[in-house]
Formats: sequence, C-alpha cells, structure tokens
Amino acid sequence: MSQFSKIGERLKLEGKTIWLELPDICPGAALLLKPASQANRPYYNALYRNLTKKQGQAIKGPQATLLMIDENRNDDRKLFPKYIIADWRGIENDAGKKVKFSQELAQDLVLQLEDWLFDEIRTFASAPRNFLADPDEEVGDVKELAKN
Repeated sequence: MSQFSKIGERLKLEGKTIWLELPDICPGAALLLKPASQANRPYYNALYRNLTKKQGQAIKGPQATLLMIDENRNDDRKLFPKYIIADWRGIENDAGKKVKFSQELAQDLVLQLEDWLFDEIRTFASAPRNFLADPDEEVGDVKELAKN
C-alpha cells in the first residue's frame, strides 16, 4: 500500500463539481460545472468521437487556425449542456422569471452567450485546479501537520 494514497485521492477530479458565478448573465446567476477534461469520461469520449469524425479533413492556410477555434467553440456549445453543465441557479428567462435547469434550456443559453463569456466558462471548466479542495483548507492541513 502506498504511503501517498491520500494525495492521489485528493487530486482526483472524477465526480467533482464547482459553482461558477456568472453575474454577466444576470445577478445571482451561476452554473454548476463538471470538469471539461479527461476526468469527465463521457465528455472526453464525445471529444474523441468529434475528433475521429474530423480526421482526414484537410486544413490549409493561415485561416485554418481561426476556423478551428470557431469549430471547437461550436462543438463545445453542443457538448457542454450535456456533459459539463450539471445545474444552475439564478438563471432568468427573457420575462425575468427564474427557470429550472434542463439540458435543452442550457443548450439555448449557451447559444445566446457571447463568445468571450462562453470561452470564460470553457477555460474555467478546463482548469483542474478549480475542482480541487479549497486552498485555505489545504493550508489548514499543513498547519496541523506542522504541530506534530
């Protein structure tokens, strides 16, 4: 048995979620996100399926990079409601009424977001450290060890 198994357990991202506050959508709005990484196997498998579909498509010239960025963002607009956004709170419709989360409504929401805001959500969900334990909590553990 490893002497460092607690470290490995603490660093696992599978099954973890975190709230991301999004006041730019409306006051009090937040999305409950799953990791947009290998730790989220259904999402990772969907990315792989998309990649294998695109293999063989020739991309030429300097515009290829810009096209790829837009394509990847659009792919994630389809995948995030299904695999990354687990819930929400404080999301209001056009009538100003709070709406309950569903994948269909999440799909509608992400299609309405400006690229910069959706990219912010993608970046946050792709950063593993956002899903780890609170850093203050870890500091507390270190202080406790220092007493021994």
